[in-house]
This record gives sequence, C-alpha cells and structure tokens, in this order.
Amino acid sequence: VQNPGIDYNDVALFKEAVDTGLLTLRHDAMWLAESGDSLGQAAKPTTPRINNYKNRFSVRAVKFFMDGALGSWGASMLEPYDDRPTESGQLRMPEKEYRKKISRWVKNGYQIATHAIGDRANRIVIDAYRDICKNLSKSSSRDSVGLAPDLRLRIEHFQIVNLSDFPRI
Repeated sequence: VQNPGIDYNDVALFKEAVDTGLLTLRHDAMWLAESGDSLGQAAKPTTPRINNYKNRFSVRAVKFFMDGALGSWGASMLEPYDDRPTESGQLRMPEKEYRKKISRWVKNGYQIATHAIGDRANRIVIDAYRDICKNLSKSSSRDSVGLAPDLRLRIEHFQIVNLSDFPRI
C-alpha cells in the first residue's frame, strides 16, 4: 500500500497496527512536507527514516505540493486559463523555498515526490530535480560501495507540460 502523506503523529498508530498484526500488507508511506497549512505534526528533514519496520512499514520519502488542482484553476500555468483569462493558478510555495526544502530532505537521504499539475509548476520541479542530480554528481554523496543515493525523484499528477520541457524529463 502506498500512502502519500502522513504526519509524524501517525507513526505510532502504524507501528501498533504492525505489532498487533492488524497491518498485514506492506505499507510504504511518505511524510507530508512541512507547510503553513499542515494539519498534523510535520516531520522534519532530520526525522529518521523508517526502513521496513518488521517487514511491514516504511517511510523513506516526503511529499510536497507545488500547485493545486486543474478544475479549480489552482494548477500553476505559464499562461492564463482559457476560460479564466485573469487566472494562471498559484504556487503553494515560492520556488526558492521549495528548492531549499527539498535539498535539506535529499541531504538526509529522503526520496522526493512533488504534486505538480500545471506547466509552470512542472517546470519548477523539473529544474529543481535537474539541479539536485547535477549537484549530487559533483559531490561525494556516495554510499560505501560507491553508489549514488536512491533518490527516486518523482512528480505526482504530472498533467500539463510545456513541449520544451519534454527533452529534460
């Protein structure tokens, strides 16, 4: 089971479900990235990863939200919406802040998943992921056998993409 967004307080509940035998399927969860509208207790980049607790529960990734939904005109677009010429969506956080946050998580070994629907949001995420990969290839961020970290950088709900961005994916 994939669970894209738990908060820190959920861990005890999942571990108890594993310990009591209620959680019988493997469960891979992601921390919900800290944001101003977080409802629960957000994990931090220094929060320890959970790697296969009793072969049932793991948290090795973090989920960010770059924009909103397309139907409500919240997806961040490079051009205004055809049916709302004064709207081009919105970013959930400034690009500089997003880059800073994902860099901290990556440095602590986390995989990154980012919700991005609009072409502007997707471009920002593609640019940020490209720079992370570039910086890692220059650094000595290798494990004991010389392998790069298992980043699995991904974009969730990848829907609207500018044609000029396809070659960079």
